[in-house]
Amino acid sequence: MVVLSANGIAADAVVQGCALTSAADSGLSFAVGSRGQEPLGLPYDITDYQSGINGVVAALAGLLGRSCVAGPIDVSSRDVLANLVGTLAQNYVPFGRPWRREGTRPSMSGGVYPCGLFPCRDGY
Repeated sequence: MVVLSANGIAADAVVQGCALTSAADSGLSFAVGSRGQEPLGLPYDITDYQSGINGVVAALAGLLGRSCVAGPIDVSSRDVLANLVGTLAQNYVPFGRPWRREGTRPSMSGGVYPCGLFPCRDGY
């Protein structure tokens, strides 16, 4: 069984969360939004989609690997977003590049998918 939660099964018993709190807890809000304004979460339910995809992968890995898991597999949206932050950090931290909020994309680049949001004919 796979359980999708905002902060993890044990944490959810104490503190409820949502996509916005997961973005803040993971550090993603540090890099999304305009400088001098409030930080933003990811739009278009991206947090929920990414968490769902990770949940499906965890379930498939359990089925294909025939693993015997004693309890449910916990997929925390906070941890899913923290992984995206870690991927993004690899473009900045080792190279001493400035990491700051510049609207809908990471500073100085289009960013690492899915952290970049780009204009299309039908919107972002």
